[in-house]
Amino acid sequence: MMPMKEYEKDLSRATAKSLFHRRKIEELNLNICIQQIGSMFTLFFGKKRVANLKEAMEVNKEQFIHFFQTLFKQGIYIPPSPYESWCVSSVHTKEHLFYTSEKVVEFLETIA
Repeated sequence: MMPMKEYEKDLSRATAKSLFHRRKIEELNLNICIQQIGSMFTLFFGKKRVANLKEAMEVNKEQFIHFFQTLFKQGIYIPPSPYESWCVSSVHTKEHLFYTSEKVVEFLETIA
């Protein structure tokens, strides 16, 4: 079982990362939402909010595929499905998180 201190650290890092991306999405006025619970979060393309399975099935899958492939080509491995969550853990260094955030923002700016 993970010590509470490590979990709180992961949660804090995930919250900071998702908040940074939320602000960029708002700034660029993109039709994307980030939903988070604990240290897990998901970007949904084509929706401002996803509250149920029906809404999740309506996300822009093509845009997610483009997003996934763009990050993958840059060495960033996110879940390959638009329905799976990302998980930030203690194995992710500050450098990993900064690089990933930088590449996510670059992608968001290209679709704005």
